[in-house]
Amino acid sequence: MILIVLIIIYLDLGETCYWNVSQNGSGAYKTVREVLKQTCAQTGGEEKQMMKIQTERSVGCSSTSSNTAYFKVKDLNEHNFSLQLHQQAFINKDVGPQDVKTIIAALKATKTRTDFEALLVGLTHTEQLIIGKTQAENRERITITGNGLRKEQRVQWAGGSENEGEGLFIVIVMNDTNSVVQIRNIEMIKWKGGFIKSDGNKQIILHDCIFNGGGTIVHNSPEKLDVLYCEFIGNGDNNYIETFISITHGFIEAFNSKFTQGSFNGEGKGCIVISEENTQSIIESCEFIENKFGLNSAGISISSQISLITIRSNAAQRQKFSGLGIVDALKGYFIRSFAVKTHISFTDFCIASFIDSGCALLISDDNQQTNSSNEQEVVISDCIFKYLRGQGHSGAIMINISAKFGFNFSQNLFSENIGADSSDIWINTSNVTSFTHQTFNGSFSESLMPNIFLIRGNQFETYNLSYFNGSQFVSLNGTQKEDGSYNNPYRNITYAINKIDNDKTDPLYYPRTINILDEVWNESITDLILKQPLTIKSGLDFDSSKMMLKPIFIAPENESSIIHLKSGILTLESLQFNYSENNTQGQGILRQIFQSHTGRIALIGNTFENCTNNYGSGAIYIDTSSELNSSSIELFICRNKFINNIGNKTGGIEAYLNTYNCKFYDNQFSNNTNNIDSLIGRDAYLYWLFAPLSWDITQTKAKIISMFAQSTSTAAKSVYCQIFDSNIYSFDLDKPEKTLFVNQNASSEGTGDQDKPFNSINQALQNSDYFFRIQVILINEEHNENIIIDESVTWNEVQIRGEEEIKTIIKRYDETGLNSAIITLTLNSIAPTILMDLQLNVEFGLFAIQQSNKASLTLSHILFVGDGQTLQNSSSILIIDYSQFYDGINAAGIVVEVGENTSVSIDQCIFLNCIDSNSNSSISSGAICFFGKVDTSQLNQEFNSVHSYSHPTNIFMINQKFNNDDFGQISVSNSKISNCSGKHTGGIFIGDNILPINVQNNTFSNNVHTSQTENGSSDIFFASKTLLDKAGGIEQVCKGYKYELNAEQQLIGEVKIEGFASNFASYLNCLSLEGENCLNLLCDQRLDHVLDQCKYEEEEEEKKKKRMREINIIVGIVSGILVMIAVIITIIVTVAICKKIKFRKQNSLNNAELLAPILRPLRFSQRRDPEFELERMRQIQGEFYG
Repeated sequence: MILIVLIIIYLDLGETCYWNVSQNGSGAYKTVREVLKQTCAQTGGEEKQMMKIQTERSVGCSSTSSNTAYFKVKDLNEHNFSLQLHQQAFINKDVGPQDVKTIIAALKATKTRTDFEALLVGLTHTEQLIIGKTQAENRERITITGNGLRKEQRVQWAGGSENEGEGLFIVIVMNDTNSVVQIRNIEMIKWKGGFIKSDGNKQIILHDCIFNGGGTIVHNSPEKLDVLYCEFIGNGDNNYIETFISITHGFIEAFNSKFTQGSFNGEGKGCIVISEENTQSIIESCEFIENKFGLNSAGISISSQISLITIRSNAAQRQKFSGLGIVDALKGYFIRSFAVKTHISFTDFCIASFIDSGCALLISDDNQQTNSSNEQEVVISDCIFKYLRGQGHSGAIMINISAKFGFNFSQNLFSENIGADSSDIWINTSNVTSFTHQTFNGSFSESLMPNIFLIRGNQFETYNLSYFNGSQFVSLNGTQKEDGSYNNPYRNITYAINKIDNDKTDPLYYPRTINILDEVWNESITDLILKQPLTIKSGLDFDSSKMMLKPIFIAPENESSIIHLKSGILTLESLQFNYSENNTQGQGILRQIFQSHTGRIALIGNTFENCTNNYGSGAIYIDTSSELNSSSIELFICRNKFINNIGNKTGGIEAYLNTYNCKFYDNQFSNNTNNIDSLIGRDAYLYWLFAPLSWDITQTKAKIISMFAQSTSTAAKSVYCQIFDSNIYSFDLDKPEKTLFVNQNASSEGTGDQDKPFNSINQALQNSDYFFRIQVILINEEHNENIIIDESVTWNEVQIRGEEEIKTIIKRYDETGLNSAIITLTLNSIAPTILMDLQLNVEFGLFAIQQSNKASLTLSHILFVGDGQTLQNSSSILIIDYSQFYDGINAAGIVVEVGENTSVSIDQCIFLNCIDSNSNSSISSGAICFFGKVDTSQLNQEFNSVHSYSHPTNIFMINQKFNNDDFGQISVSNSKISNCSGKHTGGIFIGDNILPINVQNNTFSNNVHTSQTENGSSDIFFASKTLLDKAGGIEQVCKGYKYELNAEQQLIGEVKIEGFASNFASYLNCLSLEGENCLNLLCDQRLDHVLDQCKYEEEEEEKKKKRMREINIIVGIVSGILVMIAVIITIIVTVAICKKIKFRKQNSLNNAELLAPILRPLRFSQRRDPEFELERMRQIQGEFYG
């Protein structure tokens, strides 16, 4: 039979091409392969190109059905398209003619086909799909495509209701599946579960999909995961979520995808987390924006030593990491890599504030777990690091590698970064194969000096990078020798722009910069057409807060604007504009009328003040023609101040737009006005020339409001927007921070002003206007109140603070109420709340109740006094930092009830003289105790049950349901615990259902556990080795553990695990001090004495042996001389055996197989099965001890 195939190939570039393929020679091509070769040649053979290939059979064939599939060019081969008919089925919940109700039913009904495609019809689909060998049969590929209304429209796919799905996935690919699974054009409806879990043996392809919520993808397959043109959206609130993409086996290639609004905390959490067994992965041309990274989490986290991680893009489409739109400083990282080779190129890291040890890029070698024979390699090229402010060693890059280390660093640009030791790069290494000042040649910096801080062993060096040659300077005080350098600046910007447009300095893709060196600049720049991206910014010094001083930019007389941009990419940074023009219809300080198809305006960190134009625009006027390509026009106006500006329609931003690529983040509008009677739109007047087809009325308003995230205004309805000739909106921006004062001795007529304060905190919260952030300051030395934060408190943040010097004392209004607290966050509260600079006093009962599912509670710089606790339940977040628990006065207790994603973080705290004198507690600790209860009763019943016994001095309690893997996550870091005593643990007790994600960098001294019969430890005790392994093992969890000498210069630290007699304190302390032969100290408590034996025996086994010895003694006494002779013979044999054991012990002390399951569980087992590891370890011990 003659077969003619018409192949329609849609390239990503938007063009459609047609080829005829005929097996009898009548077509232009005889095989599909010939078409593919031709197509690859036309597209340059780029791997990232995607193709939609549709085959149609000619008349005379038995069927006229068609097949459509999407593939990467490099994955296409002749076998993929063997001209066989691919089976399709329409999946429709409202079953019509030839439709099937579910995907699984369609798979069962079409077993004879090689490839299968399910087309989801309708706008929504609900199904939990399991693909195993039975369902997949022998199909090479299973494709699921959204085909809403039969027009390839994206379909929403749900696994169940919003409150269902805990621990479940919408799609599960079983480990006996041998089919490629491809899913495209799908939007996952948010529920409590994830989208896809893959354990199969073939590739997974996700294309053009939207995923909502965390825990989206878990990839355990040995093959590749392709993520193409997808979007991952977190919950956008304060709850921590699970990792978007978790890769434990195989590898990932992510291309042109977006990761946003995620909130992560802890080791192994982030947007993309690669762990365990992986070879190499590629992240290309993606965006990581508006994500919150808590301690040790990251946008891309490489937690295993994979051979190569490549994070790349190109000059035309750079990869982006940005913290813009995030109010709170980040504790984590944009990228955190332990990979053997880390290659990063054409990536922008910009606009983020970090605290603690957070920074944009952290590269480490996992210290003791590194194979010294592997030389690590770091390649960073063509990257931009900009506006990264850190409290750690550096705001931009930190590298901490002890192994052999090769470094390739070229053509990187740094600008206005800040760190404690260096602004741009901090490196700590003892092994650098090749490292000189020339290493940094070709890279540039405009940050505060020093730019680079290098530690080699015990010595350190600093380096400074040069300015980029494409950076020019201007000053009215320039000389005739002007060349644009700092010493010989140009004398006007227009002339400098002409020079820059003809500049050929490599790299050409870097933005050219003009730095203004004068405090006042007077110039009008008109009819500006830019050939290259240009930044005009302040070139002045930094002020005391390390912020760049801003030159004042004014216009000459009779000029209608200061800057008139016609086309190109222009950025204005750190400038102050002051302009007044009342006699003409001028168009603002910045006039931008786009006349070309590519344009971008970015205004960052500027101040527009007292700009007046009663007949035209106030500060900014922008107009984009309806004939232009909307996707190529961008408007980026962020972190600016608009103050006292006047215009006809608006004092701020007036724009006529054909693009929705707009961001107006984190701007402050104050006292702007217009000539409209209602004063609506006094901050912004926006007119769109069209409405997006996919947005309905509700979506449109919500999306426009989201463009102004974190922006504030003192006015009501200050933003006016209109879409074409209909759909008119106006809305309020958040109001700026408001400070209110409270004095409980004041009258009830207070206004919140310092001279007329409110008399209660609750009154202040309920009687003030809506503000973006509110700060309540207590101005009396002592305050009594039960503070309630409920759903009526709607600020983005509430801060309640006392006087920093004296720490205002705050108590409950009624000290007799057992279940009342100083502060309560109710279940539906949404306002993140911070208590700061206070002394919390309770005689008994509760300091705080944290029940909120959405709002975090932070207790910072707090002195806890009294026999009190803090109760946490539901999916809440509790953070305690820079606080003190001491003086042996029953200071502070915390009760934490686990819900989904419950998290407790303790950082920079002091526990001193905390003593648990109670001997009746089932579990107790002097300083901190995390443990679980199976009881899931109501809040009051739980609290009463807690008080049915005398609780420890400082207690952190977690209740766990034990019906899923949502373990409570705790973190205790950078704290000091001294002279604390408890029945089971003097320091930290971590219960058997607690996930200890971080117990790092803590210092212990003179702590004691008092029980002689119960298993315990003086410093740290882990009740679950299984969860300790899940968190990374004792080396990782307790990294930075130290103990101090007591008065007798003896070391008395103890760190133990349930079921093991070993004490890991000396070993962990040795690692922290970077000592040698640390393994020899593994089971010893003293540095000057090495034990001959290092027992890993369980406590029960030791007790059995002890009882057996006692029985033997009794038998020996009563058995007489005959038995005594037998005993002597037994002793002789025993001595011989002991010598043998000792010999084997000395030769096996560093046995990797013996030590690995305890110290490095994630490296030891390919299976990550803790029960398997424990059993194997018992076998090894049995063999070891004969």
